[in-house]
This record gives sequence, C-alpha cells and structure tokens, in this order.
Amino acid sequence: MISGAAFFAKGIATAKQFYCSWRELIRFAITGGVSTLLDLSGILLVQTIGCGVSVSVSFGYLLGLIINFFMHKYFTFNSRETVRFREVSLFLFVVLINYLLTLTIVNIMVLMGGGIIVGKLLSLPFVMMVGYGLSRKLVFRA
Repeated sequence: MISGAAFFAKGIATAKQFYCSWRELIRFAITGGVSTLLDLSGILLVQTIGCGVSVSVSFGYLLGLIINFFMHKYFTFNSRETVRFREVSLFLFVVLINYLLTLTIVNIMVLMGGGIIVGKLLSLPFVMMVGYGLSRKLVFRA
C-alpha cells in the first residue's frame, strides 16, 4: 500500500512529466510548422519550374530537413551536447521513414486528383506521430 506522502509525490512527478511532455510536444509541433513552411515553399518553387511530383516533394523535404534537425535537437528536446554522428544517422533514418510515408500519401492523393499540396498536408499528422515517437525514443532519447 502507498502512503499518502508517496502517493502525493508520485502525483507531482507524474504531473511534471505530463507537463514536460506537453511542452515538448508543442515545441515539436512548432518546429514541424517552421519546417513545413519551408518544405511547402520548396515544393511550389520547384514545381513552378516544371519538375514532377517526386522531385518537387524531395526538394521541399530537403529544404526543411536541416532546420528541422537543429530545431528539434536544441529547441524541442533541449539538447546542449554537440551534434553526434549517431544522432545524425538515426535522424536520417527517421527522415527516410517519414519521406517514404510522405511520398506514398502524396502520390495516392495525386492519383485521386487531390494534388501535391493536399497530399502533403494530409501526410502531416502521420509524419508527426511517427517522427515524434522515433525522435523522442530513438534519436534524442528525451
């Protein structure tokens, strides 16, 4: 049986962890928003010069990639360590998973007549869930 003091302390620890997780998730979403704006801008830019779906999506993805890594490392997950090869490698693995997920959803939407931007926007919730979980548990180990 847990004493009243232990129950109270556990409740405070759980509340603090919950608050930190929500704050971290909000920062993750902000970082994703900034990266997405760069990503969408890149897609539109490359598409206007006549490139196809895969090239346009790839360029946009790459444009948001660098800012995404550094914002997640230092802003979302509050890491103060220098960049390590292991982090970059695992981050790129997560990016590859999200990239393939994005391309799949975008191409399905294009086939259905929804367009690249609609497909990209529809892919975001899925990419966010996968990216947050893997980044938190695997890449930055928060």
